[in-house]
Amino acid sequence: MFLYRTGAVSSYTLVDFTEMLSVTRRTMERFSIKGPVRYLITGEIRNVPDDSVDVALNFNSFMEMDRDVRDNYFEEIYRTTRRRGLFMNCNRMQRHMTMRDDRKYENNPLTYPYKATDEIIAWEPDRVQEDRKSRKLRSNNESFAICRVSQVST
Repeated sequence: MFLYRTGAVSSYTLVDFTEMLSVTRRTMERFSIKGPVRYLITGEIRNVPDDSVDVALNFNSFMEMDRDVRDNYFEEIYRTTRRRGLFMNCNRMQRHMTMRDDRKYENNPLTYPYKATDEIIAWEPDRVQEDRKSRKLRSNNESFAICRVSQVST
């Protein structure tokens, strides 16, 4: 909504699960967001052309993914985002995630497979997520949320 209202975006490609795309479609319609919108289910991200995205945004989904699936999304984001495009990622750490093969791992946004050549524009705790989660978490399950904005170098 912010990007639309500022005139910074003229078209959108939204990638998510089918059930979430219907929610997104209703939101776009409710706020009368104009401009071409392309809705793609998760597996169709491969149809987005190389170097065609100016801004890639991810909120609260990498933290729920199997590491291999998450890493594939990173590859696709880097493939599709133009040089000097922006990549904003806001996710919370999940300490006890399970891979598809039942192995456990810690899904930590500080260790996501970012490119070392990205120029970091902002890196800060996501206070909204932390405040929301702190009301629900017991002290032995503490988590943190990070919001990172970078300019893609390649």
